[in-house]
Amino acid sequence: MVRWQKGSYEKAFAQHERHYKNKKEKLEKWKDSLQKIANFSGFVSTDYSSEDGLVQDIVIRFKTIKERVKNVCPNLEKLVGISENYRTIELSMGIGSKQVRVIGIWGMGGIGKTTIAEVAFVEHYSQFETSGLNSLKMRALITISHSNTIEMHELIREMGRGIVVEESLGNPECQSRLWDAKEIWDVLKSNKGTDKIEGMVFDMSQIKYLNLPLSVDTFTKMSRLRLLIIHNQRDENLNFPHGLQSLPDSLRYIEWYRYPLHSLPPAFCLDKLVKISMWDSSLQELWKGIQDLANLKRLDLTGSKNLIELPDFSRALKLEDVDLRGCRSLRDVHPSILCLQNLVTLLLDGCNSLQRLESSVHLGSLSNLGIWGCKSVKKFSVTSEKMEVLHLDEMDIVELSSSIGQLNKLRNLYITNCSQLKNLPNQLCSLKSLYRLHLSDCQQVDTSNLGIILDGLRSLCILTLRNCYNLEKVPDNIILLSH
Repeated sequence: MVRWQKGSYEKAFAQHERHYKNKKEKLEKWKDSLQKIANFSGFVSTDYSSEDGLVQDIVIRFKTIKERVKNVCPNLEKLVGISENYRTIELSMGIGSKQVRVIGIWGMGGIGKTTIAEVAFVEHYSQFETSGLNSLKMRALITISHSNTIEMHELIREMGRGIVVEESLGNPECQSRLWDAKEIWDVLKSNKGTDKIEGMVFDMSQIKYLNLPLSVDTFTKMSRLRLLIIHNQRDENLNFPHGLQSLPDSLRYIEWYRYPLHSLPPAFCLDKLVKISMWDSSLQELWKGIQDLANLKRLDLTGSKNLIELPDFSRALKLEDVDLRGCRSLRDVHPSILCLQNLVTLLLDGCNSLQRLESSVHLGSLSNLGIWGCKSVKKFSVTSEKMEVLHLDEMDIVELSSSIGQLNKLRNLYITNCSQLKNLPNQLCSLKSLYRLHLSDCQQVDTSNLGIILDGLRSLCILTLRNCYNLEKVPDNIILLSH
C-alpha cells in the first residue's frame, strides 16, 4: 500500500492533488520518497536461528541510525523562538518516571513541531536506549551464554514448572522434575522415587534436619533420572548408613556437593554420563576397574581431600576437562589420563601428595596445566602441541626432562622456587616460540649451559635470572637476541 500509494494513501494523494494543483513536482517527490521508504528492508525473524541474534542486529542498526540522527538534528542552542515550547514538552515527558507516556504535538504547519521532536530525541535518547534494548533482549527467552550454558528466562521457567506440577496432580514423586527442597526430602526419606522423575535439583540448606537414615535403594526406582544436582552448604549431610546400591544408569549429569560416600556405587554404569562434579566430597576412590565412559567430557573433584587414587580412564576418549585442585591426598594421576588426545585442561593445584607427573605421549590438545603447589613432585615430563604457558613452581624436581624441548608453541616458561633443581636440559634451545623465560630462587641449578640454550631462543624477549647462585656470568651470546 505504501510502495504504490494504494488504499488510504491513494485517497490522501487525491486530496493533495486538488490542493497543490500548481505543485505537481512536489507531489511526485513525495511519492518517490514513500516508494524508497517502502523498499527499505526490515528484519525477518525466521532468518535467524535464535532471537538473540535478531536482537543483536537490531541493536547494531539502532546505533547506526542514532549516530546519523545525532549528526543531522539541530542543536537547541542554535534555534530561535522554540525554547519555551520545547521546555513544556520536556516537562511532559516525565523523565525518570516508570510510566509509559504518549505525547502529541499539534499545531499549524511550519511552526517547528518536527524540530522540537528531533531535539527532544537527541537530548534524551541515551536515557531510553538501555531500557529500549533490555526490552528487546527480554524477548530472547532462551540464550546460550559465553560459558556455553543454556540460560532460560524466568517466565519460561515458571511456566514450565506450572505445567509439571499440573501433570503430577499434587504427587511430587510423579513429577518429571523436582526442585522444591521439602518435596524432594519427602520423596527421599520415604523412598517414594518413581520412573517419572527425570531431573532433581536439591538445595539441602532449606531442610532443617537431615539425620534420618536413607535406604540403599533410594535412587533405584528413578530409572529415568538424567539430571541430579545436590547442593550442600552445611556440615550436616545425607545419611546412607549402608551405602548406596546404585545410581540410575540413565544419568547424564551429576553435580553432588559434599558427596558423603567413599566411592560411587559399585553397580552404577556411567556410560551415559557427560559430567561428574563432586566438590569437597568424601571420595577415596571413584570405582574399581575400567568403566565405559564413552560420553564423559568433564570430571571435577575439587577439594576432595581424601581422594587417594584415580581409576583407568582409557575409555574416556571424549574427556576434555579434569579438575583435581585441592585433592591433597592424591598420590598419582593414572597414566591413562595423560594419554587422552582430547584433554584440554588438567588442574592439579594444591595436590601436595603427588609424587610424579609423567607421560610418554605427546598430547594434542592439552593447553591448560595447573600444578602450582605440588610440592612433592620429583619427576615431571608432560608435553603437548597446544601448551603455551608452563608454571613449575615450588616443586621438588631434581632435573627437567629433555622432552620439554617438544613444547613447540610454548611462549612462557616459569621455573620458581624449585630448590632441588640441578640442571637445565640443552633441549630448551628447541623452544623456538619462547617469549619469556623466568628462572628464580633455584639456588642449586647449574647454569653453565645457558649459552647453548640461548643460541636457539630467537623469539626470547624477557629473561629473568633471580637468586640463581651458581650463575657466574651472563653468556656473551645474549647480545644476539635481537628482541
